[in-house]
Amino acid sequence: PLAVRYVGGVEQVRDLPGTTERPTYRAIEAAKQRDALKFLQKSIFSVDAFRFQPEFLARVTPDYLDRRAPGLPNVANIVLNLQTSTMDRLLSPSVATRLLTVPAISKPGEPAVSLHEVYRSLHDSVWTELGQGGDIDPMRRNLQREHVKRLVTALTRVSLPMPADAISLLRLDAVRLVGQLKAAQGKGNIETQAHVAESLALLQEALKAGLSKS
Repeated sequence: PLAVRYVGGVEQVRDLPGTTERPTYRAIEAAKQRDALKFLQKSIFSVDAFRFQPEFLARVTPDYLDRRAPGLPNVANIVLNLQTSTMDRLLSPSVATRLLTVPAISKPGEPAVSLHEVYRSLHDSVWTELGQGGDIDPMRRNLQREHVKRLVTALTRVSLPMPADAISLLRLDAVRLVGQLKAAQGKGNIETQAHVAESLALLQEALKAGLSKS
């Protein structure tokens, strides 16, 4: 969605040198960035963002002009592709670099969106169910697995082109998630319990691996 471009966004003007006193670079207003984050939380990552009635899913038809189209449209994969592309943008090295650099080009006291704020916003909306203790449905488990994968990658890949501060914040995010997963163990249906246990094991392993390589 277009809204994700506002988060960590920087405007650049192309005035001729010496013709203006406007700054060449200016961060998107913090209020607009926060509005974009709230929109993404609600419309892309929230528990209620994608709820489909069985009657609707049963009536979805494939593209009959595409011979490769499956007989049963995989709506869950379509949703996950949208969610992961948005997540990848928020967790990208370019967004991290801009958010960490913006304070250096901003006036003292000017409000700014922090990288920690972005990571926490994503975390809270993706893992809402951990604080509720109930079942986690398959589409949500898929989204949460993708978030875990990205945390694991950030903690274990030495060559990942992420700023050091971004890696530190993602490690903090992983540690927080480990605590939440521990508290959620044994709750919900068997699929939820297995998902929580697997996510916990992957993160604990990644945290240990990250410490051993540092």
